Amino acid sequence: CYDGHGGQGYRYGCTDPVMDEYCKNTCRLYKSKKNQTLMDSVAMETHLIDFLRSDAKPINIGDLYAGQDFPIYPGEVVILQAPPKSMKTMLLQNWVTGFKRPTYFIEMEMSPRQIWSRFVMIEMKWSEEQLKEHYQQMHNGMDKRFKWLTVDYSAPYAQELEKRIAMLPMKPEIMVVDHMGLFKSNQRDANMKVEEASQAMMEIAVKHNIIVFAVSEITKQAFHEGMNIASSKGSFRTAYNTNKLLSVNPQKSISTGLIERINIKCEANRERENININLKVNNTRIYYDENNTF
Repeated sequence: CYDGHGGQGYRYGCTDPVMDEYCKNTCRLYKSKKNQTLMDSVAMETHLIDFLRSDAKPINIGDLYAGQDFPIYPGEVVILQAPPKSMKTMLLQNWVTGFKRPTYFIEMEMSPRQIWSRFVMIEMKWSEEQLKEHYQQMHNGMDKRFKWLTVDYSAPYAQELEKRIAMLPMKPEIMVVDHMGLFKSNQRDANMKVEEASQAMMEIAVKHNIIVFAVSEITKQAFHEGMNIASSKGSFRTAYNTNKLLSVNPQKSISTGLIERINIKCEANRERENININLKVNNTRIYYDENNTF
């Protein structure tokens, strides 16, 4: 059943009335069930009860920052929009290092050397000099701290995402996409390309019950005038295909020209929680400072 039809699994779903009575949305064959998109009030109530009884554990970005409350549940997509060179990747690396949940990180901009260096410095709270000193002495063993992490450095087509996840030795709880505009696509129109990627991520999140973080570019107008719900490149479909939309706004030091603080603001959320927090940047670490103003 699981391996049939060229690896697509059992296509026909559970039509037997007894099987249907005990059918659960946690089953790996549930997505193939023919009538899963048609639900009456009983089915919807059962779906909610199953979710609440499962005691699904969200990740909470607020836990990393002085008691803020911003939970993200499995099945949700979170898009980060920001100007270029705003430490978006660094911020996501800080988040997944803090949570240490099984993570599939699709990195299409940076090299393995850069990504690994950052992860180690974040985990160990090291400077670049301390990192060099450690590895120049032929020390290793840092890999044992990152058994939860898998990084993919090749750009996929949107329709390849599900296959790539299925081939992983361990199913991820979090998927990170850096960034949406670098997906391969047969679409010539840039808006359609981003829309295709955002739709694929939403389907992956729901179907596999995982959390998806994705980085989105912003328009030139948003760069000059400020960000809002319509700032991401592409059509409004990008905003529709996300559960939570966060803007990352950097502030540079006048003396050094380096980013010293960033503001994270929730522009849209299908739930009730909100976040608007200022964070301090120290080397590769991004953390909350109660004395930090923006």
